[in-house]
Parts: sequence; C-alpha cells; structure tokens
Amino acid sequence: MWGVFSLGGFIAAFLLPVLIYVNNIAYPLGLWPTTSKDPTTLLVADQLLGSVFVLVTIGGSLFHGVFRFQTTLPELGMHG
Repeated sequence: MWGVFSLGGFIAAFLLPVLIYVNNIAYPLGLWPTTSKDPTTLLVADQLLGSVFVLVTIGGSLFHGVFRFQTTLPELGMHG
C-alpha cells in the first residue's frame, strides 16, 4: 500500500505542476504550439493519451491525499 501512496505523491509532486503549466500558462500565452481550432478546450484532453494523463494526474493526487488523510486521523486522536 505504501508503494501506491508513494506513486500518488510522485504524481502530485511532478506531473500536476506540468499539467498546470501547460494548460494554464504556456497554452494561453502562446508558448505551446497547438493545432486545436477551439481555444476553450483543454490542450492535453484533445487526444486519448492526454485524457489518460489528466485522469492519472488527478486520480493519483486524490488517492495520495485520501491515504495521507486516513493515516493522519489516528495521530490526531480520531479513531475509526
């Protein structure tokens, strides 16, 4: 279980900033070349690989956060 937790931490630490940079900084400022005709769509969600990247990034980050939250609750004195 700790390996999956570690993978979620890796995703949250490395892939989430890349996703934020590409979609929210580079694409609107024209720093990232694109062939999309609709400027309102997500840059990486135009293709299947980009959609999988978004799914893995968000899912891994959420899993990491939930697992960390579960392990922190007993330390705060809240036993389930």
